[in-house]
Order: sequence, then structure tokens, then C-alpha cells
Amino acid sequence: MRKSLSISIAAVIILAGSFVAFRFLGASQIPKEFRDARDEGGVISERIVENAKSVADSLNEVSSLEAQKKYDEEDAKISDLEKQNQAMKDDALALSKQMEIMLKTIPDIRSEKARNTAFQAVNYELAIITNLLSYGDFVERLFGVLRNRSLRNRQSQIDGWLHEINNEVQQINDYNTKARDAFAQFDSITK
Repeated sequence: MRKSLSISIAAVIILAGSFVAFRFLGASQIPKEFRDARDEGGVISERIVENAKSVADSLNEVSSLEAQKKYDEEDAKISDLEKQNQAMKDDALALSKQMEIMLKTIPDIRSEKARNTAFQAVNYELAIITNLLSYGDFVERLFGVLRNRSLRNRQSQIDGWLHEINNEVQQINDYNTKARDAFAQFDSITK
């Protein structure tokens, strides 16, 4: 009787210890490098989305200055936007470095479902980078058109680039939402 009670108590202690280790140390199934890169990548990604929207909104202001023929103000605004566009490119590079770290550490995630979900989330983040590079290129082309006031069909070119830029902003927002959703799913798997 005493021996079976001791075995039962030992079994309960082992099961309780296993539960505690699984519940509270579950984060160890995710490499620290992955978690750190994910956190930093999330901050960078949100900043990219905010800046892309800000630039797109400011481009409408530039278009208004163009229509009012306030060229000095327009040129000053374009110069500011060029700096902001460069900052977004720098953020894209920083985000790509975080994604590289995450991709390298995904194989170390224990759960196959969590690995697959993490891979999907990283793919969405990489899509943000791809769209951001296109976005930056379109913004630079728009700046070139805006600064060359002697172009034929200039307004249609401006409208075309604004349309392309707005499409890229929408894509960036969509991929950011998908990435956040995938990471939320990842979190629910790894809890």
C-alpha cells in the first residue's frame, strides 16, 4: 500500500512537473533568435506600413501643390518625401535581415504546425519587402515626373504613378494584415 502510494505520488509530481514545464517553458520550443527577430521585425513592419501610408497621403498634397503651381513648396515637399522614401528602403533592408534570422531558425521550432505557420508569416513579411521596393521605385519615378515640368502628358503620368503607388500601399497593408494574422495563429499554436 505504502509503495503504491509513493509511486502514485511520484507519478503525480512527474506529471505536474511536466505540465508546468510545458505550460511555462513552452516558449523554449521557439528559438530565442526567432522570437527576438520576430519582435524587431514586427516593429519595423509596422513602421513601414505607417510611413508608406504617410508618403501616399503626402503625395496627394504634392499633387495639390502641383495643381496650384506652387512649385517651390512642391519641391520642398518632394525633398522631404525623398528622405522618407530612403528611410523606408533602409527599413526594408533592416526587415529583410530580421526575416533572414527567422528563416534560419524556423527549422529549430519543434512543432511542425508552428514551423509551417511561421514560414507562412515570414513569407508575408517578405512580400511586404518586395512591394515596398516596387513602391519606392514608383515614388522615385513620380518625383522625376514632378520635377520635369516640360514633359508631354505629364498629368497622366502623375496620375498613373499615383495609382501604382496607391496599389502598392494597399498590397503592403494587406500583407501586413496577413502576417499579423499568421503570427497570431503561430502564437495560439505555441502557447
